Amino acid sequence: MIPIAGTFKYNTPFISILASNPLFLLSLWRIKEIAPPLSRAGGSEPNELELRYHLFGRSTTRYYRIESSPQQRGRLLPSISLTHSHTHSLSYTLTLTHTHSHTHSLSHTLTLTHTHSHALTHTLSHKEPLLAFCELKYFSKALSKATAANIILPDAPPDGPLATFYLLHGLSDDHTIWQRRTSLERYVQNLPLMVVMPDGGRGFYCDARDGMAWETAIVGDLLNYIDAAFHTRASREGRCIAGLSMGGYGAVKLALKYPHLFCSSVSHSGAVAFAHRKMPPDPDNAWAREWIRVVGEDPVGGPDDIFALADRLAPAMRPALRIDCGTEDFLIEDNRALHAHLNDLDFPHEYAEHPGGHSWEYWDLHIQDTIAFHARNLGLE
Repeated sequence: MIPIAGTFKYNTPFISILASNPLFLLSLWRIKEIAPPLSRAGGSEPNELELRYHLFGRSTTRYYRIESSPQQRGRLLPSISLTHSHTHSLSYTLTLTHTHSHTHSLSHTLTLTHTHSHALTHTLSHKEPLLAFCELKYFSKALSKATAANIILPDAPPDGPLATFYLLHGLSDDHTIWQRRTSLERYVQNLPLMVVMPDGGRGFYCDARDGMAWETAIVGDLLNYIDAAFHTRASREGRCIAGLSMGGYGAVKLALKYPHLFCSSVSHSGAVAFAHRKMPPDPDNAWAREWIRVVGEDPVGGPDDIFALADRLAPAMRPALRIDCGTEDFLIEDNRALHAHLNDLDFPHEYAEHPGGHSWEYWDLHIQDTIAFHARNLGLE
């Protein structure tokens, strides 16, 4: 067997890989054709393989163009292979002399001439589906400003339209946080599902009494934009919503207020009693000022009160609802109160308490429960 050592590097628009063994090749796309080595110096272009190897004192770098197979993108890919062939001749002489106290000498000469045609072939099956990522920058009429949403979706969507999962952030975060603090992409990678994570500012997904109209920005501007720009199931049966903390409140509120838009809703550690209690004015209390700016001094029973929305919603229009909260979370009592209220209304829902607090360790774990819940209600299982 001929000793060989070296590296290869393969660039695609999504990944760049550098490995220490040319017998190991990892690629996202099927290799459709390997062209002859390119006559160029240095660098790497997209979809180009750079093979560097050291063989019996000789260093060589070769480049190959790799063509993608578009119809395979994003699907479970078949195996791929790289073959490199060369012929070489070599000879060398080895002389060994050994002497010890018995005045004994041994000398040996070895001459080897070897001509060999050698092919390196490696095949790897890639079995993980690929996801595409988009950062959508768009102008919201409701906000009178540009805003943003992160989107992940299958790189090669299925033949039919995609279901859409709207995932809302908490008070101190933005549209990037779910991807930065959880393994969300891994959790949804096997589903025909698009996840849309919009920016919601600090507006509690409400049309503020004195401020921005984040509610209309989500259920009006963003939903219409997503359904126009992507191949979605643009109906109640094809949409779901969830969120954490402020976003948990927003997800339940929007699903109860617009039941024709969402088939299911989940709240993690939700601020579900926001708008279900009065807030007396206090010029020295910044939180009170922010609360009143959004929902007013006495929002109880109004259009932003989850408890009142559940009261008024016709049973036939009730979305599938799930609520969970950590037992060490400062919002646990509000969530227990909503759970009891829904039971009094005979409003079917799932409720769970788990160990944990208001933390990303909790949300990264239990977003997996949410995905499974939505998949069932969207008919994706």
